[in-house]
Amino acid sequence: MNIFTTLNLRTEFESIVAFGKKYDLPNHNSDINSLVFFVNEGYKKNRFRKHYDRALEIAESILKEHDGQDTRKRLDI
Repeated sequence: MNIFTTLNLRTEFESIVAFGKKYDLPNHNSDINSLVFFVNEGYKKNRFRKHYDRALEIAESILKEHDGQDTRKRLDI
């Protein structure tokens, strides 16, 4: 995932959790700590909110990229 894709996903995540009736989170940013909290604890009060599944998918993909678990094949030079 390139930097532009990651930034677009962060923007989408922030718009989902801040739209309408905001999600119950410590903050609505998309920093790593907020994403970890959302993945681990967000289901308790937010799982019935609109677009929760998409927000969770985004958070997990950004965290996977951050943790270096990217599945792309890299070329050795």
